[in-house]
Amino acid sequence: MSRLREAALVLGAYLVLTWLCLHPLFVHPASTAVDPVVPGGGGPIGLADVNLAIWKVAWACHALWSDPARLFDSNVYYPSQDALAGAEHRFGHLLLFAPVYAATGNPVLASQLHLFLSYGLCGLAVYLLLRSWELPRHAAFFGGFVYTLCPTRAVYGPVSSQLIPTQYLIFALPLLDRLLRAPRAKVAACFGLLLLQQMLCSYYLAYMSLASLAAYVAGSWIGDRRQVTRAGIGMAVLAVACAAVAMLPASLPYLDFRSAGGLKDWSGSEVLRAGSAGFWRDYLIPPLAIREWGWELPARRLAYVGMLPLALAVLGAS
Repeated sequence: MSRLREAALVLGAYLVLTWLCLHPLFVHPASTAVDPVVPGGGGPIGLADVNLAIWKVAWACHALWSDPARLFDSNVYYPSQDALAGAEHRFGHLLLFAPVYAATGNPVLASQLHLFLSYGLCGLAVYLLLRSWELPRHAAFFGGFVYTLCPTRAVYGPVSSQLIPTQYLIFALPLLDRLLRAPRAKVAACFGLLLLQQMLCSYYLAYMSLASLAAYVAGSWIGDRRQVTRAGIGMAVLAVACAAVAMLPASLPYLDFRSAGGLKDWSGSEVLRAGSAGFWRDYLIPPLAIREWGWELPARRLAYVGMLPLALAVLGAS
């Protein structure tokens, strides 16, 4: 009970900080969301992104309650089939979104509360992870605050809401630590379920989670070979594989939609190419525009800088 009280107090503190730092984003959650058209808010395309994000999760709730077999046959682009596959489904958001939507019928309120709770839960997840590493409470709380409301998440989170709920992967890391040192089927199952929940939130987060887990396990092995067991690594790999297989039913409509030409191929886009180093290489080296064209990024513009963060992650885990 003392641990539950501590977790509840920490979560409440992070929610208060989220409310204050992102004010006035959550002042009227039942009727208003972020307006990304204002200066510095992401441009006009951001407004379409916000509306699309709310509609997609609301549609998933409606379809699951009324006709789950036609989940991807959303009420747009009739008579096209699997229209929901034209963008990310975000099924992982339903865990926090669906109860509010079912109780109120208000998708804006459900979306705003999901975003608000996700910020707080991310802070709590980091706090618990750092406490599991035996850091003192004040250091763990500060670490959770830095992660939860860092500039990238504070500025872009309300517009790119699919990237905010990363708490499930972080909640899974203490389980992974236990699994690597003392393999247990129940621990592996819980770890795999949390990873699956994280992957269902966004394909972006799915890719990032797999890359991060590889670095995390490598750092754990390098830093503590005496306690990390081969059996634990094998069971962790099996849990990850099971989560990936469980993702297939939600991914097949995308593959069919893409093969039918329903998704535009952006690989030749000059803007996209400039901001990328290539598939998987994005996690290792900076994008083309920084390496070769010498772009000078405008003020407050954030960019991934390549190998350095990944190296620091491995170093930190070790």
